Amino acid sequence: MYRNKRSIIRKLSAITTGILLTAQCFTAFAETPSICGDVNRDGKINVTDIIITAAHVKGKKLLSEKQAFIADVNSDGKVNISDITLIAAQCKGKKMLPRVNKPEFQKLSSLTGETLRAASNGKLVTVNFTPQENGQSNGVYDVKVTDIETEKIERVLSFDHYVAVAGIKKDGTLILVDEVSGNSANICFYHPDKDEPEVVETELFYPDVTYNEENDEVYLYDGRIYKLTAQGEMEDISPFSEDDDYYISCDLKNKMIGLRSDSKENPFLGDLSVISLQTGKTLWNTVQHSGSTTFSKGYTVVTDIIDKTDDIETSLRCYDTKTGEKLGIYKYDDYEPIMYSSEKSDKFIFDDHFCKVLVFDPSNGGMACIDTGLKNMTLCNAVFLDEDTAALVIAYMDGEKSKQDVFILDTSKLEYNKLPEGIDVETSDDFKPKTLGDELKEQRKTADRLEDEYGITILIGNEVLNVQNYGYSWSSTEENMDPHYPETLDSTLYELEEWLKVYPEGFFEKFKTEDNPEGYRLLLIDDFNENDGLVNQVAGRTFRASDDYIDIVVSQYCGNLDVVMDHETWHAVEDLVGLEDPFDEDEWEKLNPEGFEYFTGDYFAGDMPWDEEFEQYLTHWASINHNYENGYFVRDYSVRNPHEDRATIMEFVYPSFTKSGVYDKEEELPKYAHINAKLEYMAEWIRPYFGYVYWEEMIKNKYIPAPGEALG
Repeated sequence: MYRNKRSIIRKLSAITTGILLTAQCFTAFAETPSICGDVNRDGKINVTDIIITAAHVKGKKLLSEKQAFIADVNSDGKVNISDITLIAAQCKGKKMLPRVNKPEFQKLSSLTGETLRAASNGKLVTVNFTPQENGQSNGVYDVKVTDIETEKIERVLSFDHYVAVAGIKKDGTLILVDEVSGNSANICFYHPDKDEPEVVETELFYPDVTYNEENDEVYLYDGRIYKLTAQGEMEDISPFSEDDDYYISCDLKNKMIGLRSDSKENPFLGDLSVISLQTGKTLWNTVQHSGSTTFSKGYTVVTDIIDKTDDIETSLRCYDTKTGEKLGIYKYDDYEPIMYSSEKSDKFIFDDHFCKVLVFDPSNGGMACIDTGLKNMTLCNAVFLDEDTAALVIAYMDGEKSKQDVFILDTSKLEYNKLPEGIDVETSDDFKPKTLGDELKEQRKTADRLEDEYGITILIGNEVLNVQNYGYSWSSTEENMDPHYPETLDSTLYELEEWLKVYPEGFFEKFKTEDNPEGYRLLLIDDFNENDGLVNQVAGRTFRASDDYIDIVVSQYCGNLDVVMDHETWHAVEDLVGLEDPFDEDEWEKLNPEGFEYFTGDYFAGDMPWDEEFEQYLTHWASINHNYENGYFVRDYSVRNPHEDRATIMEFVYPSFTKSGVYDKEEELPKYAHINAKLEYMAEWIRPYFGYVYWEEMIKNKYIPAPGEALG
């Protein structure tokens, strides 16, 4: 990044991780629940409920099992004086009960300390961690298998390290994922009545492992997708090549994947294929701007994050999974939600990042909202038990304490309201490639000529808006374009050509590699959007927005174009050479003053130290005091990080200034011992890649090239 001296978002998979659930919960939601604290179930919480609960606590008249559940308002598994106090506070209006039961939303008691990892074939598989008494992190992990109907613990396996649970088969075989030597994982099948497991060794590092109850199959995912065969072998069923670059939304439960790849024709949209994992065939295709693809029993929701000037919204595009029929596009006024879904239900569940749980029905665009009454809640997981019923794991704050509980949600009892229509990225003009206006057609011809001569790509006007880089944004010179800008761009392209001439012949062709096939790309923008309000303005940036280019972006307000280009081109060289030979930052640190640390503040916001610690090491090369003996850094911006340290050295060398014919930096450089040592280290690092040191070649051959002649 160059500072102008003139200015001072894996989608969490919907697996059953972290659910605390007991057999009691499977019967609790089947009944019509009462209001928490309404012990006599008359629809009100009053003094009668206090008297009935007090009689139970004193042993005078015991409550029924159902009444005891309602009276246990603090959900500690007991009915005592604490519950009486809470009910009384509710009656007096002093403090609302910590749990407000709704017919559709019920908090459940849990197995103390147990975390549900799998629920299938009538069994619960839970994990309980018991730390060592000395308080160290290691301890004992107990994996328990409990029969849902009888609540009987049928099996306990203990480990001294964490194991993941994939599922349990009908015959009781427990499927665990056990890490081996920190770099691979084994799939372990613990058959009934056998202590030692049947082990399938893998070379995968802790893959996602899912047991499919319906077809009795085990799937694994670590970037590629495998199915475990009956012979214990891993069959790669990935419907894509290892060499292809995809963003994958993988749903092993539903045996579906969404495969998104970059589009060559449209930088704003990727090509999305919906593929059946069972057949390996593509069911249908669409496009996607950004976001994820989520599957339920019969539907697919493709999310697109719509980043507006002052707000963000998400479009929910709903499809029939089998046919690809687009059922509707709906607007969700927030960031992309983390959606939980299941092969057992058509609906999707997520939260609003505050205190509400949302249920979305893709068949008609209906959204239901339930206010949990919980403060600072986060939906940690949601698992459908059937079409309408889901178990939710919710973390929330109770006063100053952090809690996590399990709730049962009956989605059939909620009121659904249809969401407003969302933006269709397939047809919206906002997501079509930007084209150059007629006013800059002549300048485009000049840029084309320079591209052909030097083997680079140059984008001007609205063309720069077709490069997507999440983290930076910029404006086009065609937005509110000054009538005289075409002439200004003519001057910029002339300066650029003069700058390009002095670099060694074939230099920019070196940027075209297997990892960077399109090479060096320059974007001539209006300005960086982030510059508004910054004390120190950003004039240029270098990054890789894709695997095809190394991009340099330069503002029209950058000041000295050649200086900025020298600076940013070093960044590009670092990116390029670093792909084959990463820079040794430890060795670089040895070239700095002993004990020196780069500044970590926000330089562009004006947060920069000006004390003697930094000042004593600056070259002051622009002033009379050159600080030859103690100059380690070219200027203040150099101490921001080692990358800017090296790039500002290239400003100091000014290799592009050799075109002036009066270049004298080669005489000045040896006087700065520390700067020169750094420059020599940089030279030796790039020499093997280029076969020469480009600035040494430029200095050695300094002269004013003839028009169209490259320095050789």
